[in-house]
Amino acid sequence: MNSFWLHPSLILILGSLLLPFVPAALKRGYLLLVPVLTFARILTLQTGSFGVVEIGGLELIFGRVDKLSMDFGYIMGLMCILGNLYSLHVKDDRQHAAAWIYVAGSIGAIYSGDFITLFLFWEMMAFASVFLIWARGREESLRAGYRYLLVHVAGGLALLGGMVWHCKECGRTVIAEI
Repeated sequence: MNSFWLHPSLILILGSLLLPFVPAALKRGYLLLVPVLTFARILTLQTGSFGVVEIGGLELIFGRVDKLSMDFGYIMGLMCILGNLYSLHVKDDRQHAAAWIYVAGSIGAIYSGDFITLFLFWEMMAFASVFLIWARGREESLRAGYRYLLVHVAGGLALLGGMVWHCKECGRTVIAEI
């Protein structure tokens, strides 16, 4: 286990934070560069557990890479590139940033090695998708976003409850090997 592991999600998160500072002339290239770098990182992943952090006696595994997660990571990375190609006409940085945060949450959930990081990345996806709905800026999208958020929070609480129940029964938070 390495002390530092570059998570593919981190590339998207950092890319979204830097996006407002990219000059307009370079924006389209940047909008393609960040997803391509993310996909390149996904292609270079090795199997194993990485990004392991211990907090309060709990082992958080931000990167558990196996054959199945690699396949889903490839799919999500390609979808990110294609989605950005499709959205190059969008001029709103907030929408691009929210989309990247959503994909970062998805990739994070794919590579989660324990239930706590899975829940954190799952909720990242939920909140990022709400911001995408709200970005439309219409009254209808505001109401729809609140309903969507309510459903996602309820689903997230159900997921959390199931995880707590499972962890109580098994005595561990690490996701078991299949």
